Amino acid sequence: MAGAQATIISKGMRFRKQRINPLESVAPIDYCRYCKDEVAVEVDEGKWENIFVYRKRCLRCGQRIQWGVATVALVKPDPVTAKAVASWICETGKDRR
Repeated sequence: MAGAQATIISKGMRFRKQRINPLESVAPIDYCRYCKDEVAVEVDEGKWENIFVYRKRCLRCGQRIQWGVATVALVKPDPVTAKAVASWICETGKDRR
C-alpha cells in the first residue's frame, strides 16, 4: 500500500474553487451506538486517485459512527487503492473515556 496516499481536502475548499463542500454542514453532535449517548464527532475526509471518502468518528470512544465512499463514474479503482481506502475507513480513534 505504499503507492496509495490520501489527499486531505481542506475546509476552505468552497471559497477557492467556488464549490460547496457538503461535509461543512454536518452537525458536530451525533448519536454513538457504542456509547449509547449523543457525543461530539470528528469528520475526516480524503481523496485517493478517483475515490472520495469520509468518515465520522466519536470523540469519546473513537469508534466509527458513519462513513461514505464515492468514485468517479466509469473508472474502475485500483485494488491497492481500494484496500488503502478500506483500511483508512476502519481505523479507530483514541478512546478518551
